[in-house]
Amino acid sequence: MELSRIELLVAEENEDRFAGFLAQRVSWGWEVDLSEPGWVRFVIHFEARDRAESLPRDADQAQDFPRNLAGELLRDVRREWPEVVCSESTYEDKDWGESWKEFFSPVRVDDTFLVLPPWLKSEGEVSGLIPLLIEPKMAFGTGHHATTALCLKAVAMLWREGAVSANTGFLDLGTGSGILALACAKLGMTGLALDIDPVAVANAQENMALNEIYQGLAIQKGGLEILDPDRRFGLILANILAGPLVRMALTLARRLESGACMVLSGILEEQAERVENAYRDQGLPAPRRLTDGEWVALIWA
Repeated sequence: MELSRIELLVAEENEDRFAGFLAQRVSWGWEVDLSEPGWVRFVIHFEARDRAESLPRDADQAQDFPRNLAGELLRDVRREWPEVVCSESTYEDKDWGESWKEFFSPVRVDDTFLVLPPWLKSEGEVSGLIPLLIEPKMAFGTGHHATTALCLKAVAMLWREGAVSANTGFLDLGTGSGILALACAKLGMTGLALDIDPVAVANAQENMALNEIYQGLAIQKGGLEILDPDRRFGLILANILAGPLVRMALTLARRLESGACMVLSGILEEQAERVENAYRDQGLPAPRRLTDGEWVALIWA
């Protein structure tokens, strides 16, 4: 498989801030090279289809085209970090599948879920936890990123508290790998998972089959605009970014059933108050917060 490799050379004093910047855009991780004094080299790998050459020609084409992940990242770096030195190259990796196995470790979420890849399925069967099988690909959501883990913790907490049950209908907006929707489905809930990225939708459907979920969950390409105008949910999950969550506050609040729960993440601690205020402006109470490092999940229940 042909892969794309992006190298980003960052001044050492900016390492933490730049890592936070990357964490919002690169869910599958990166390499860090400290061999040059005073500098930190971040190395990120993409599948070749995500290189800049694969950009769609027009907006209509873009709706059914895989996201140009590498191009988006380079654009954002050059706009927000003009002092960072960027370079891109390609190479052939015939053992891409095996390389995933070297670093992908199971993720335990409280005493409820265990996120693991298909080749470790047997570990899930003997763990006593609810296994969530995820095929590691470019779609967001393997449980390793703090925001995904926070959302899974929130779902487990709401389930333990009885705030959600098998009778709860859910919406997972921006589903990525489908991991949050799969967690809800395995607890017996029924619902809908949406993503505007066709690659994510395909990955989520693959993971749905891996987990042998054949009913109660629908995965579709699109956003809130494809929903029936009157459809409401007992649980809404959205692990996206602070900006879109603020812009969608009115629309999401209107999609909540009376007494419903909502979990929002993809939010940095410094952004949490802004997001919270956007939803309080819609009449929602102050949410609870779960934190992991600089990341926050807001929980209404």
